[in-house]
Amino acid sequence: MSSKPQPPAIPNFGELIEPFLDGKKLVSYESEYFTAPGDNYGSTIFKVVATVQNANGTEKTNLDLIAKLLPENEFFRQMFQPERTFRTEKHCYMKIAPDFIRLQKEAGLSDNEMTNVFAKCYGGRISLKKNADKVDSGAALILDNLATAGYVMGDRLKGFDYETTVVIIRDLARFHATCVAYRTKYPEEFEKYSKSFLKPFAVDHALPEDMRTQMIEDNLNIMKNLPGVNDELFEKIKIAFSLSDEHVNNLEPRPDSLFTAIAHNDFWTNNMMIRYDAQGKPLDMKMVDFQIATYDSLIHDLVFFLALSVQTDIMKTKFDDFVEQYYNQFITWLERLGCDTTNYSFEKFDEELHQIAVLQFQHVVVMHRVLSLRKDKLPEDQLTDVDLLMNTENFAHNYFDKLHDIIKLFEEKHFFRE
Repeated sequence: MSSKPQPPAIPNFGELIEPFLDGKKLVSYESEYFTAPGDNYGSTIFKVVATVQNANGTEKTNLDLIAKLLPENEFFRQMFQPERTFRTEKHCYMKIAPDFIRLQKEAGLSDNEMTNVFAKCYGGRISLKKNADKVDSGAALILDNLATAGYVMGDRLKGFDYETTVVIIRDLARFHATCVAYRTKYPEEFEKYSKSFLKPFAVDHALPEDMRTQMIEDNLNIMKNLPGVNDELFEKIKIAFSLSDEHVNNLEPRPDSLFTAIAHNDFWTNNMMIRYDAQGKPLDMKMVDFQIATYDSLIHDLVFFLALSVQTDIMKTKFDDFVEQYYNQFITWLERLGCDTTNYSFEKFDEELHQIAVLQFQHVVVMHRVLSLRKDKLPEDQLTDVDLLMNTENFAHNYFDKLHDIIKLFEEKHFFRE
């Protein structure tokens, strides 16, 4: 039996977290890998228990933390381009999160009323080198361990039920609305300090061209041969892939619009954690993994989440209901933050939905492969082989049925274009 892999040490760990400990000092720490293979590709994540003591050394306590470092797998390190992604995530936790809290306090919200989808941050750096201007292997981001506060991940192979989806939709809408309020109330501050960290980003630009071409062709061939996909529908699918490519490859900053916000851009099951009460009722949601967050239409997150991470039967029957709930929460929260919502009609929102949704189609189809990977097909060493994604025998039994339902959703909601 193979021994459990041990994570590497975190250099200068005390120096990193002590400025956030209110005068306490690090005594020692222990760590182990946090996520299972296949659950995260953009970071190496450790669970850390840090023992800290007060200034006079009379009291010791333990802190349950998460440490995020660059991917150990060189392929994924190149793919996720840490010079952009690590800087973005660090900025989200260390600048945007406190700015959002400040904005809500200014609007008169109490601590219990505020929405906060971010875990508490205990420090971040791009390098061990002082005054470094490049992200390197010394990069680290330290966060509160949400699991010890009662937050849990969903099952990517099952998706979320109705009640949990309602809570996720509520908190997602409030997150987006807070961003819209922030950029409208403080446009110069947002432009100067945050927009540069949220530029358009294409993960697959780092993929070898032949691999990327093969993945696209494989996906298209599979969809072409699905029951119910005739020539007319397949032509729409190809157009959707082309439009998705065009959007992803356009690295020009997105213009301001009514519904432009911070899009998480990878809002699927494993990038959120839910807290439930003792009776199993969902209470609130935290978002994780902001590496590819982008200033873009909020519709990207909404469509990507609903198409991929909600139980299929619920997604098929409640999609319109979820869209309406999201819109109502978005408007209510803007008003709570003191924004004029006169121009934010549902008609304009629906127009945005039908303009943007198709741009997520390729993203949804490709990520459906990741979500469908059977857990018994994943290695134990954290270094997931990309070839696993190229073989449909490694996918869950309902992979093809779910793919068919995704296509049907985009067709029935008139998201495809001709």
